[in-house]
Amino acid sequence: MDFEHIQQQAWAWLSQRPSNLYFVFDAARNRSWFRALNRTGSSQPVSLYSGTAAITLADFAPYLLDLKAATDAQQRIVQQTWGQSFGIFVQSRANLPATRLDLKKSLIGTMGERSTYFRFYDPRAWARFIATADGGQMAQFFRDSIVGVSSETGDGHIITTVEKTRSMLGILSDFKIEHRKLDQP
Repeated sequence: MDFEHIQQQAWAWLSQRPSNLYFVFDAARNRSWFRALNRTGSSQPVSLYSGTAAITLADFAPYLLDLKAATDAQQRIVQQTWGQSFGIFVQSRANLPATRLDLKKSLIGTMGERSTYFRFYDPRAWARFIATADGGQMAQFFRDSIVGVSSETGDGHIITTVEKTRSMLGILSDFKIEHRKLDQP
């Protein structure tokens, strides 16, 4: 079976999204891949951390890469990570700085009365979140700029997309979850 075909299908579907497309990933998953991504173009990933944490945790931080501004080499690297739980794809109506700020607000969550890191950029954690989150939690994550999140499921053979939609009243948002099977040739 040719998994490269699956990666190409996922990339083709993602690159057709009408809004800005960003890749949010964990640098700690593969530091050599992260370094290669940094060397391949002028579009540099931006840490979701800031201040001292951005410096001291640079090799382990979550990063945001603008895929519309990414070089062909960067896009190929991201395409090749499909199926390895490296990150999620975020569709936004905002530019990179505004999207970064909205995502940064979701890095810390609560479990009961305790604050904890929320690794939403890990497709495995994201899948658990969307399976259990209520409408309020989803709305809190999506905020104003985020309109959709796509991630791999089923060992990369399925692309799962959560999109924010307006309710009939136009005030509250609803969320549509779609699972698209990626086929072998």
